[in-house]
Parts: sequence; structure tokens; C-alpha cells
Amino acid sequence: MIGAPRILTDPDVERGLDALAQTLLGEPSLWPEIVSLNNLVPPYLTLDPVQAFGLPMETAVLPGAVAAGADSFALSVSQQQWQVGYTVALAASGTAGVTAEAQVIQSYDGTTLVLRAPLQNAYPQGASLLLYSPTPIGGTQVLMPGQVLYLPVSSASATAGMVITAGGETTDVFGSDALMPATWAGGDLAVVQGPAVLAQRLRAAILTQAGSLP
Repeated sequence: MIGAPRILTDPDVERGLDALAQTLLGEPSLWPEIVSLNNLVPPYLTLDPVQAFGLPMETAVLPGAVAAGADSFALSVSQQQWQVGYTVALAASGTAGVTAEAQVIQSYDGTTLVLRAPLQNAYPQGASLLLYSPTPIGGTQVLMPGQVLYLPVSSASATAGMVITAGGETTDVFGSDALMPATWAGGDLAVVQGPAVLAQRLRAAILTQAGSLP
């Protein structure tokens, strides 16, 4: 089951999935639940719009600085393809690193671009603007700041479902494992034992981006 969604921020992306799982679910090892629920592919989270969406339809440059919390800004040159429902990604590099996010266009009159949600970050003059069609992501995806990350229904239920002790033997179960969906026993998650445990551990290891976890 899907719990309350979370809008990703730059710090969320920079910290990585294991840190997010620790903060949101109470256990860093639950990060595969987030991967499976959101159909993520490596590198899972990114500050690079091209890595998240692919090549843009059109690019532009921010003509003036925009403050955090702003939900609109002017474009110096009229952009013909910029339409309602399309996604615009903003990106800028500074001494503190890369700042980036993606927002959906609410309206555009040829001069002022209005976004559906306020910007999380401030952007300087000259920041990059990249335009993408309304559905730039397919069945699998890489997420960046400004996008929705779906979480299990609750950290308590997720944690309880991951480790089950039966007859003195500790076993693992991933409730949303795409290759081995959890079965139900007496209204609760069935215990996963033997080769199934090894298969899940191997799948988690294969999905882990090299160097992302100690």
C-alpha cells in the first residue's frame, strides 16, 4: 500500500536512498521498498535533469534571478513550445554545488511562466531552463527535486513486514518485491524462507548502485 507522498528536495537527493529510508521509514535497509514502489532505476535520484528526463525538447536561460518560493518568472524570449502541463527543469551550479528541480507549467502567455508549485530553491540569472513533454518518464524512472516520491503506507507497518521470526529463524520479506510478490497467510504476510531469502538478498545487491551503501 502507498502512504503519504513526499516532494523531493535537494538535500533528499544528495543524501541518497539509504539515508531517506532511515529518516522516513526508520531503517536504512528498507530502501529497496522505495525503489520498488516508485519503479526506480539506478542512479534512482539525481540533480541532473538530463539524467532524470533525457534530452530536453528546448532550452532557455533564466533572464533574471528568482527567489525561493516564487511560482512564476518572466522569459526574455517567447518560447513557442512551452505549454500547460509540460515540465520545466531549472538547474544552476554554484560554490555549494548543483541546485536543480523540476516543476510543471501551470500557464504561459508568451512572457510569464507560471508553475503549479512554488520553487524550492533560489536561482541566479543565467540558470538553465530545460523543457520536457508532459510525460517525459516511462515505466521506470530516476527522480529529481520537485518530483513526488511514494512511500509505504507507514514506517511501522513497513518495518514489521520486513523481518519475521518463525521458529527461532529470522527471515526477510519485501512486501513490494516485483520479482517475488509477497503472499498472504491468515491475513498477514507469509514468511519467506530458504532460497527465497537468498534471491531477495541477491536482487537487493544487484539493484544497489556501486559505492552507494557501505
